[in-house]
Amino acid sequence: MKAQIRKTALLWLIPFLFLVHNVEEAIFMRETLDQVRTGMPKFLRILIPPVSYEQFLVSLVLVTVVVFFFAFVGQLDRERGWGVYALLVVQAVLFLNVFAHLTTLIFVGSYTAGLGTALLINLPFSVYIFWRALRDRWIGPIGFGLLFPAGAVVHVPILFGFLYVSGFISRGLFGA
Repeated sequence: MKAQIRKTALLWLIPFLFLVHNVEEAIFMRETLDQVRTGMPKFLRILIPPVSYEQFLVSLVLVTVVVFFFAFVGQLDRERGWGVYALLVVQAVLFLNVFAHLTTLIFVGSYTAGLGTALLINLPFSVYIFWRALRDRWIGPIGFGLLFPAGAVVHVPILFGFLYVSGFISRGLFGA
């Protein structure tokens, strides 16, 4: 019988892989912001908040800290605990984010920040962890069905809120 990665270890991979994705975005986002502002059609540009690079970096740090907080206090070994759901929602955000990166690739026509980790890490890991969560009953079918609408809510309005708050912080830190 094959040894399987334990539930808590897999769930802890979520914040670490999120961090890896965010590092890629941090490194390449300065150029991507300009590409997106000029390369995306107007009807999609309204979905992209006008943020500075510094504001984006502050937002990345804030959301990464929140995800690690979920892992630290989420009682991941509990049967269907809130931390399991919170981290699976984060993974749903990363899964949906793959399609945001692909859309950007189609319209911009070249690599943009985060595309590499989205395709090479987030997509396959999402499929695997969702399969394990269902198979091993970390989450029920209804909870699983709610992951993606919750992920969509987090991906757009809540992350925009982080970007908004990050604007105040980045102006204080960087004078930007």
